[in-house]
Amino acid sequence: MFWYSIRRLNLFVITLLILTFVGYSLVRLEPQSHWAAQPMMAGWFEYLGRLIELDFGLTKAGVPITQELASVLPATLELCFAAFTISVFLGIPAGTIAGMRKGKWLDNVISFSSMVATPRLSFGLRC
Repeated sequence: MFWYSIRRLNLFVITLLILTFVGYSLVRLEPQSHWAAQPMMAGWFEYLGRLIELDFGLTKAGVPITQELASVLPATLELCFAAFTISVFLGIPAGTIAGMRKGKWLDNVISFSSMVATPRLSFGLRC
């Protein structure tokens, strides 16, 4: 189990490094970008250092991105908590009832409802 955890941790680090390199490469494509003028690898290491320090730079309006994130974080956490609470209080009893009535009409209704509601909540609320 220990070696499995070490392997998974290594894969996590490698994946993060690849994703940051892809993100850096995309940011570098913008001609007005600060990163476009630097050598590729030196710029990527500076980019990594800034990410580790939580210095995400400035928005187009000149406001620090961390300040923008901090202003919307409370509302985001409130929505996440509300969604989690609703899903727990509806999902667990519905799943229990469906499991106890396996193969009956109520099981089919609950299963169908959950299959319809899940993608609708994920994608439909943005419309």
